[in-house]
Amino acid sequence: IAVGYGSLFLIIYLVVIGLPLTYWNYAHERKILSQFSAFAKKQGLDTTKSIDRSKSWDRYVATIKKNTKQK
Repeated sequence: IAVGYGSLFLIIYLVVIGLPLTYWNYAHERKILSQFSAFAKKQGLDTTKSIDRSKSWDRYVATIKKNTKQK
């Protein structure tokens, strides 16, 4: 959109704000996914098979909430 409008401000905004924000979001999601995979492995679940991942995710979130309340 910034190129379409020919706006130098929007291009700079995209580079300074948008790209780092996108990278941060990507890195955060990768971290959460790796923690979930480690949790699933610890619970003895095979994440490569098509299982009901929503129940596993719910257990993972409950564990995180419980650990947060204990601190």
